[in-house]
Amino acid sequence: MGFELIIVIISVRGVIGQPKRDIYNKYGEEGLKQHMASGGRGGGMGMDISDIFKNFFGGGGDMEEEERMAKGDDVIVELDATLEDLYMGGSQKVCDQCQNVKYEREGYFITVDIEKGMQDGQEVVFYEDGEPIIDGEPGDLRFRIRAEPHDHFRREGSDLHTTVTITLVQALVGFEKTLKHLDEHLVDISTKGITKPKAVRKFKGEGMPLHSSTKKGDLYVTFEVLFPNSLTKKDEDQGNSWLGYRIEFFSWVAKRSPS
Repeated sequence: MGFELIIVIISVRGVIGQPKRDIYNKYGEEGLKQHMASGGRGGGMGMDISDIFKNFFGGGGDMEEEERMAKGDDVIVELDATLEDLYMGGSQKVCDQCQNVKYEREGYFITVDIEKGMQDGQEVVFYEDGEPIIDGEPGDLRFRIRAEPHDHFRREGSDLHTTVTITLVQALVGFEKTLKHLDEHLVDISTKGITKPKAVRKFKGEGMPLHSSTKKGDLYVTFEVLFPNSLTKKDEDQGNSWLGYRIEFFSWVAKRSPS
């Protein structure tokens, strides 16, 4: 076995310490990262050379016995996330004492990463940071995402829905308008011509990002038409102009159509 290969194996099996090595073996590199991010207990980084070679050449114990080992209860913590966080990604530093956690650790805090496109009910897991148990391994600490309702947008899977109110004149003659998105970029929703009440327009790729993907869902805008109790002189002029233009246009078309 070459020198470089020995160093790689030592870095996984020895230097990270026995408890962290167990986590690596069970949950992989991502599980170890989560455990370390939480200030994981046990298995310090300090180890002399004799311990390293003892761990390297000494084997890993009885796998069947390890599988039968008792495990503490999982701790589930509800984590409120805004739609902005779920759209752009973000992080939350959890306070020293998470609700439902029955043990305390001085200076204990966890930074939970909320990834783009995560769904309501999805979990971020910190392996073996749950309830400890005598003669066994701790359970897991699970942060369960709870999406907060938004004032303007409603999420359905990877799609977003919103409602925009326009005036009667705008519904008849068209309008220029932009919509501020969750990350504050502007979506042009302008249109020419008639917009019927309850009309829905689709804006492709303006929805939520798909988790662990570069793709996005779509944005659906429903238009509500506000009917006034009375018309101003300006509204009447605009409406008459619009009606007059269309009457002239259809008259022109009719004259040129074969009888």
